[in-house]
Amino acid sequence: MTDLVKHEELPSYLVEVTESSGLEEVKKNLVPSTIRIIQKMSSDALKAKFNEGEAVLLPEGVALASKDVKVEIVPVFLYVEYVAWNPRATRGTEPAIRAKTFDETSDLAKKCMNPDTYKEDHPNFPGDAKKQISNNKMLNFMVVILREDVPPMPALLSFSSTGMADGQAWCNLISARTHTDKDGKPVQSPIFSGRYTMTIKDKQNQEGSWFGLAIDNAEEKYVSAEEFKLFKQLHEDLKSRQIDADYGEDDAVPSPKEAKTDF
Repeated sequence: MTDLVKHEELPSYLVEVTESSGLEEVKKNLVPSTIRIIQKMSSDALKAKFNEGEAVLLPEGVALASKDVKVEIVPVFLYVEYVAWNPRATRGTEPAIRAKTFDETSDLAKKCMNPDTYKEDHPNFPGDAKKQISNNKMLNFMVVILREDVPPMPALLSFSSTGMADGQAWCNLISARTHTDKDGKPVQSPIFSGRYTMTIKDKQNQEGSWFGLAIDNAEEKYVSAEEFKLFKQLHEDLKSRQIDADYGEDDAVPSPKEAKTDF
């Protein structure tokens, strides 16, 4: 078990506080820490601190998992964002992210969902396949890392492009979690009630190789009663926030060799 709950010990005066105040703008500006895998294409600065094939928490700089090391995590919230990425060739002259939206009815979302428009010409480089815009659906899990040296604050774990199949497989694991309620009826367990393990795996296809995530059920599948209360509170809080995800620029968009894979 973890010691997460002891981090949540409150001063006695807060018992008398019955409503929140001053959080309106805070809720509009949540920029969570992110879990990223160090890839062959990651920056020299990251590879100087970590090994290729490690999952790390940024900006804290904590190594979490590798092919030989597992870390337990709890998903507390899931949301989808649609992102248009400028080509890597324009980094430095254009922002990495060209546009993004949460609106699943938007033109950008439709491009991200259509294999024919996963890639499109950049207006400055028509016909140049090496300098195309990438339109990616981002499957974003806010997770709590079950390690005593990591604060119990949700971090972003994002799946897209070559990693989308791994994110969808995790959704299947979560959906398969059921329990029997007090009336004896089967119910799907809340997303924030389950414990899972994260490790790194080698992935490849005919076009190249990269590092991906393997998400499995933890040996102890469910959180404790105390953790459940905390994670439920985090879930409700995240539902009311506008999350500004920092996807990074080094490994969020696969190289052309990595981009052709199953979805």
